[in-house]
Amino acid sequence: MTIWEESSKETRDEAMEVREKIIETFRELIMRFGVRGITIDRVSKRCGISKKTFYKYFSSKDVLVRLIADRIINNMKQKFNQIYQKSMSPEEKLNQYFHEAFVAIGEVSMPMLQDLKLYYPDVNEKIVEFRKAQVRIIEQTICDGMKSGKFKKFNPALVTSFITGAASTVLNPDFILEHNMTLEETLMTFKNILLEGLLVEVNQNNYMNHEAM
Repeated sequence: MTIWEESSKETRDEAMEVREKIIETFRELIMRFGVRGITIDRVSKRCGISKKTFYKYFSSKDVLVRLIADRIINNMKQKFNQIYQKSMSPEEKLNQYFHEAFVAIGEVSMPMLQDLKLYYPDVNEKIVEFRKAQVRIIEQTICDGMKSGKFKKFNPALVTSFITGAASTVLNPDFILEHNMTLEETLMTFKNILLEGLLVEVNQNNYMNHEAM
């Protein structure tokens, strides 16, 4: 019998609250220690529940891993697609992509990603496909900027590879902390370097004037 069928013991809202607490606690722990370093006993203790209660909500640790990965990926997919569909300039779209990419990086960690790659190939494949989809959206945005005359004429694939490679290094919480920078400073510097190189001169001046306002 699942927790949802035991309506006499706690309300549905209370059950949802416990479920979300388990999910969030597990996410915080795997961020620090990776998936393999976390046990159900440890999660249950941190949540203040018994192991038996844990199993009323989730049948295994693997279920939680896949649920959290799906949440992060689906959330980012939705945000990137929403940005692309907005009526705004290509440079404004790139600005928003960079911001959302930083937020997403903050939701994962190297120990977590390494364990997913080693022990959860199905989840890792979803991450790989998601990254490819992100790259396609960014490349299309760059193509749109070139067609509209806002961006200089470069090879779109080369520009996209340059952007995504640099972003994975710079828009990283560890990099920012190591170099004693703020999120705002990092994003502004990254965007300015990139867009000053991409934008044609008249649009570059408009962008810099807009940023200064």
